[in-house]
Amino acid sequence: MPWLLQKVLRQDWGFQGYVVSDCGGPSLLVNAHKYVKTKEAAATLSIQAGLDLECGDDVYDEYLLNAYKQYMVSDADIDSAAYHVLTARMKLGLFDGTERNPYTKISPSVIGSKEHQQIALDAARECIVLLKNKNNMLPLNVNKVKSIAVVGINAGKCEFGDYSGAPVVDPVSILQGIKDRASDQVKVVYAPRKSAADGLELIQGENFPEGLKAEYFENTALEGTPKVRKKKVGLILSLPIRRPILFFLNLRFPFVGRES
Repeated sequence: MPWLLQKVLRQDWGFQGYVVSDCGGPSLLVNAHKYVKTKEAAATLSIQAGLDLECGDDVYDEYLLNAYKQYMVSDADIDSAAYHVLTARMKLGLFDGTERNPYTKISPSVIGSKEHQQIALDAARECIVLLKNKNNMLPLNVNKVKSIAVVGINAGKCEFGDYSGAPVVDPVSILQGIKDRASDQVKVVYAPRKSAADGLELIQGENFPEGLKAEYFENTALEGTPKVRKKKVGLILSLPIRRPILFFLNLRFPFVGRES
């Protein structure tokens, strides 16, 4: 970690800002990774590696102070972290009055402005990595494509991180973007796959708009006469491909089914 933060980030890349951890990150050196036995040791390794600020107030609060008192951390270590953090705060004008701080004059109305939307669009385009484009499928040619299948739980919604605020501009999902691009000329079918805790895949009835024929058996070999036949099934828990599909009733009594 010192090589990455000190050599690569600061020396090679010339980074002058401050480095902040994930919330609770330094504590993981003790609790999860078992890399060190005490939080004083975690604080020492973290700050000497180049971590300037901890998200939270665990390791860099009481335990960093203890490490300093035990001469595990030097004045230079503290000065380096404080320098990076305080420099950023000074640049943000946090030590100036509101009349001297240029950022206080920025109107909230600029949030979600056309200019910002264009920057976000450019950033999204430039961060995409296309691993494969067989037969030059992309960009989509709506005059040649008849139907498109979009698969994935996150394709139909916009997933925001824990630290994201509520967007002022309606986000566009991958699914909606494809629909907008394809217009009415191309049929777009969406199948969200929702992973269950037991490793099975949840497929909802909305994935079968024309209904689903299902046969229920009392054996895993799907032999004999089906005990139940249904046209539509609201909830299916499926095993991997080429294996029987397990159906569970509300009473949790398992049946084995076959779809078609």
